Amino acid sequence: MNYTLTLTNTGSMTQTFILSVEAIWEVQLSMTEIVLAPGSSETLLVYVHIPQAANAGDEDNATIVVTSTTGPAVSANAVLTTRVDYRVFLPTLVSSVLPLQ
Repeated sequence: MNYTLTLTNTGSMTQTFILSVEAIWEVQLSMTEIVLAPGSSETLLVYVHIPQAANAGDEDNATIVVTSTTGPAVSANAVLTTRVDYRVFLPTLVSSVLPLQ
């Protein structure tokens, strides 16, 4: 499952932000550190990998934490809930191609 978040520096000075994630399922972030000038924004892509063994009704909350490393201590977080609504099983199709005669 893919999510898109927008990070915006609403402060008055350039900030360096460290990004981390807390989750049970595997989660990847498109970046783990970013420098933003005042008023500037950047898009963060978040990829949540649903386990193969997950069943309908299973869910996980991924908490994305953004913390400033410069200037006044600033942090924010976002909670992304990923839920398996149903599982789809597709049949395996095998075909043979016969040579033309």
